[in-house]
Amino acid sequence: MTVNAEKRRSERRFHRHADTYDQYALIQRIVAEKLGHLVKVNCLRSPASALDVGCGTGIMLSEIHKHYPDTRLYGLDPAPGMLSCCTKRLASSAVLTRGFAESLPYEDRIFNLLVSSSTFQWVRDLDVCLKECLRVLKPDGMFCAAFFGGKTLWELQESYRQALTDCFGVGYDQAERLQSFRKEKEVEDLLRQVGFKRTRVVMEREIEYHLNVSALLRSIKNIGATTPAYGAGASGGLGWRKVLNAMSERYRVRFQINGLIPATYDVIYMVGYPQ
Repeated sequence: MTVNAEKRRSERRFHRHADTYDQYALIQRIVAEKLGHLVKVNCLRSPASALDVGCGTGIMLSEIHKHYPDTRLYGLDPAPGMLSCCTKRLASSAVLTRGFAESLPYEDRIFNLLVSSSTFQWVRDLDVCLKECLRVLKPDGMFCAAFFGGKTLWELQESYRQALTDCFGVGYDQAERLQSFRKEKEVEDLLRQVGFKRTRVVMEREIEYHLNVSALLRSIKNIGATTPAYGAGASGGLGWRKVLNAMSERYRVRFQINGLIPATYDVIYMVGYPQ
């Protein structure tokens, strides 16, 4: 699949699930709240303008508006459904544009603040995206973002790999197509390589609990994301159902606690300044 085809496919997924996103995006809401606090701590004065890259339904823009009610808000997202939900949430408080993070449709050096929450894990060329973020920031501006990295959903990935082995022997060809997440050090190096002068990168762990694997997969699917069940080469049929059943049993036996299964999210928070 080409990069453009992959981007369009992702856009269609998030568009289809825009109406269910807020209901299931519990971790994403926590991340947005923490990112909003991080902005407030590090932003020395109220920014005149702020751009949210991958604004989705407007959760992060609402956080910025809460802290800085006079800031001019801008949001960018490739999914029309997400932009529609964002419009409903913020009314006329934000200027929304359809577009991709790797090619921001804005002039150079026009934003005082650029934020992004739970988006950059979907960006293949993160260095290109970060260069674009730096380009549209004013010299005295601030970049502040959070996205999933590290060992995010490691329990699910481990259970999936084991299920492939159970069902097909050694099935790593499919396992290698799972979502890979960037490490903290890699992200910090990229920030400096693209030209941010002062940077800070930290990682925090969040754990969400579900009744079973089906509930976890449904939660992930209903925010438009992919999982072993809905991506990574899922082909349907009895063979695939066998894999899902094996994955669920492996997950339950190995990780269940007090009748619930955990899902780990490692969240990378980063702050950068153009100068």
